[in-house]
Amino acid sequence: MTLTLLLGGLSAGLWWYYRENPDKAEIRKLAAEKRELQEFVQRLTDEKRVAEVVVLDQKTVDGVLVTDLLFQEISRDGKSLPYKYFQTRGEKVYVTALSIRFLEEFMAKNDPKRGQALILFDRIFGDKQAPSQGSPIDGPDNLPKVFEGRTKEDAEFERELWKKFWKLVSDKAYRAEMGVDVATGKGTYLPFEPGKLYRITVDLKGNLTMDWEPLRPILLEAMKRSATQPARGQ
Repeated sequence: MTLTLLLGGLSAGLWWYYRENPDKAEIRKLAAEKRELQEFVQRLTDEKRVAEVVVLDQKTVDGVLVTDLLFQEISRDGKSLPYKYFQTRGEKVYVTALSIRFLEEFMAKNDPKRGQALILFDRIFGDKQAPSQGSPIDGPDNLPKVFEGRTKEDAEFERELWKKFWKLVSDKAYRAEMGVDVATGKGTYLPFEPGKLYRITVDLKGNLTMDWEPLRPILLEAMKRSATQPARGQ
């Protein structure tokens, strides 16, 4: 049964129960269950921005497009983390990540630790590179400051999951113990062009999506000036 049908059935059940047995306590309980399910359905479609990318420079070298990128992750509480610089080879740019999705019972209740999927960026590379030739972004042994905005207890819980990520992948019993449904790799890609701000978002189930919007003219001008002016001290 889909969530939409379940929600519709709960609404019909609420109406029928009120007509046949208008017990106020039970009505309040059913109404609360309906509201909780509505919130869960809404959160399933919500996406949260987790990184932004812009093209700093792009040129063709020996027939291959080479792109210099500025990559910035966004912390749990919406703060921008330190910039990272990458170079890719090819028309399309791929961004991969490790994903941990929790059991639906935890996500439905918006559990503080397991209420939404976790993402840890892995590699970035172009379509003229093998994934192994790509640049590492983060990783279980090199965790970024993505834990800002989390309680110490929640951050430690997440660190432990990342340290044992490959055990989560291979050991179903361990996944069940930690409340994890699926641990796997995810990825998204697009052709990258100058003058655009690329946004990487993640949904409740840990699926990555990438889209773009035009860079504001003032930012384009600032990038041009930065590229043409000598560094301080030169």
